[in-house]
Amino acid sequence: MPTAKKTTQANGKLAVVVTGAAGHAAALLGALEALEAAGQKPDLLVGASGGALAASLYAAGGEAGPAREALYGLVSANSWQELADIDFGALRNLASRPHEVSGFVRGEALFGALRGTLLGNKGFQHTAIPLFVVATELNTGDAMVFGNETRDSLGEDAAYTTFARTEADLARVNVATAVRASMGVPGLFAPVSLDYYCLVDGSLRARRALAVAAAQPGVERVLWLHAGLEYADGFSLVCDYAGQSFAAGLLQTLSVAAADAFDPHTADPALAGKTVRFVNLATASVGAGDLTKTQALYESGRRSLTDLMTTADGFLAGEAKTAATALAAVVDEADGPRWQATVGAGGNNTLAVTDRNPTIQREFGYELDEYLKNAGIERLAAREPIGAMPWAKAQAEAKVGLLKLAAFYLVKGCGCVCRATTKGVRHVWLAVGADRLYAKCATATSSAMLNLLGTLGGKKS
Repeated sequence: MPTAKKTTQANGKLAVVVTGAAGHAAALLGALEALEAAGQKPDLLVGASGGALAASLYAAGGEAGPAREALYGLVSANSWQELADIDFGALRNLASRPHEVSGFVRGEALFGALRGTLLGNKGFQHTAIPLFVVATELNTGDAMVFGNETRDSLGEDAAYTTFARTEADLARVNVATAVRASMGVPGLFAPVSLDYYCLVDGSLRARRALAVAAAQPGVERVLWLHAGLEYADGFSLVCDYAGQSFAAGLLQTLSVAAADAFDPHTADPALAGKTVRFVNLATASVGAGDLTKTQALYESGRRSLTDLMTTADGFLAGEAKTAATALAAVVDEADGPRWQATVGAGGNNTLAVTDRNPTIQREFGYELDEYLKNAGIERLAAREPIGAMPWAKAQAEAKVGLLKLAAFYLVKGCGCVCRATTKGVRHVWLAVGADRLYAKCATATSSAMLNLLGTLGGKKS
């Protein structure tokens, strides 16, 4: 694989924040490989949502190679359907007790698949590179951070809340559990319950990941890698997602929220005096759950960051304006500027960059096989999903029995129809005044009967 030229080193640790939807974790890992090839290996990693998957695999393996093979092994063995174990109890409760439904996917299959990678049962104290995973705690709405540190060690004035209170708590939660919590899309996945915490997707508090990175001792450079939207792609989003499923729309909503999480003009005191770089790899043209494009996403992310660091030499160490000027010079006759760069205002050396023409859109839509052949890279055999209806049927038969589930909803459906019919007849009855007409007829009939009985009684006497 081609490598970027070595960039200028700077003093101080490099913290890398990685965020994005689950299926885009491959692009983030590819970017981390490009970073490693440029001689800028992360000193610590902070991940949220799909970025938690990418960061944890890289931190556990210690470098890009083992992380890539672990991710490829995951998608070779599992399609998205095999990672989405439907909670039929939640579907059943949806008809009678919808307020008790917390998610339609258990998440146990995803957790098992994570443990089947090189993460295994590793704790945060056993990763090759320091790792932090960010989830969202629904009871408070704040970020919950997992890592090899405790609240006792951080003190009361900590910039964020960590799960472990004492050293004993560090052994209670492994990396796979934290990643599963951070990838739990609310409404789709059941939340992870730990102690009295209710934990869901870390993308809801992605901005807190930046604070976690900046707060670590010795960190002077922060690179935020995000696999998200391309700002000028609004029309295609309408075309692609307007008719999509509930799950696709929800994942895309989180991607939109995460894209708005970084503001290069921020006055966050934690970033004062630090070099901050935000890079949007712009891979949202691929569905968030489309694991069949994992290899294309990986190569796209790797090539995007390689091109970026080759164009802007000293990207992580030099001045933001210098890097922005170099990037602005890259213009294509057909597609226009390759990079959209925004220099932050104020004293912070902050730069936000978006790849307007990522490789996944520009080349790999049709030429991935040719590219892999020329590069001498073996083609990944990702596991293809089956049709939606056969998959749902197979899930129902395996979990509860198809006839039992059909009978339950048939009974529920008939009950709903009967209740609706009864209420409808009652409303029609009231609407036409039939109840008053009935009362008048009953009163008239009763009066007539009494008069008749009175008359007959008088004749007898």
